[in-house]
Parts: sequence; C-alpha cells; structure tokens
Amino acid sequence: MTPATGDAVIHFTETSYVDAVWFVPFPGGDWMAVIFRDDATGPWLLRYRFRHHVDRKIFGSADVKNWYGGSAPPDADRAKLRAAVDDAAADVAARSTPPAKIRKVLVEGDALVFRSKCNAEPWFYAREESERGGNRAED
Repeated sequence: MTPATGDAVIHFTETSYVDAVWFVPFPGGDWMAVIFRDDATGPWLLRYRFRHHVDRKIFGSADVKNWYGGSAPPDADRAKLRAAVDDAAADVAARSTPPAKIRKVLVEGDALVFRSKCNAEPWFYAREESERGGNRAED
C-alpha cells in the first residue's frame, strides 16, 4: 500500500460503485477502509486511513489522519479483496485494548446506496458536496 495523495478524502460521484466500508474504533483513534471503483469498468480501489484524535470534532478537526491506498484489476475477485480488508480490520481490532469491535457495511451499490446504508449506522459521519454532484466521505 502506498500513501494516498490529494486532499485525503474519498470522493464518490454518480458513476462510483462502492463495495464495502469498514470502521474500527480504538482508544485515541480509529481506522476506516473502503473498497470502491470510480466506474463500472475501472480498477477496484482501496482507501484506508488511521485517525489519531486530537480534539472531539467530527469535521474540521485537528486530528492526525494518515491515508493509504491500493488498487486491483477490474476482474479481481471481490471476495478475496474483502477477505484481505477483513484480515486488516481484525489485526487493527486485535491490537486495541480491549479488542475493538469491527464495523462493516456491505454497500454493493452507487453513491446513493452508500449514503443510505452508511447514514443508517450511528457511528458513520459523512458530508455531501453538492457542487461536485457526489458524496464526500470524510470522517
């Protein structure tokens, strides 16, 4: 995995397909990962980050976030991609004291499905940027 570039958020548009989202809270921070693709034929993308809390703000926080990412070919086996992220989430959770709870949402849909399914979770926070026409997951 390599550090992600850009403004360290995940942008979804009307052509994005979101497969799944993981979240693991731990004392003093949390870990989040997303498997998605920008369009139906593009490569699978993984973006994940560690967040170390500095304040109690959800947005506009001074928290330290370290983003990373990777990709897989369009024909990659999604079950294997999910299993790899499941393993990473389990590793992060196991290193927490006490062991953290892994939260996972199978989205399997576009940005609207992502918004609907994730907004139903009490632990998920996202902002929508209407000028881009898509959702911006920034937590």
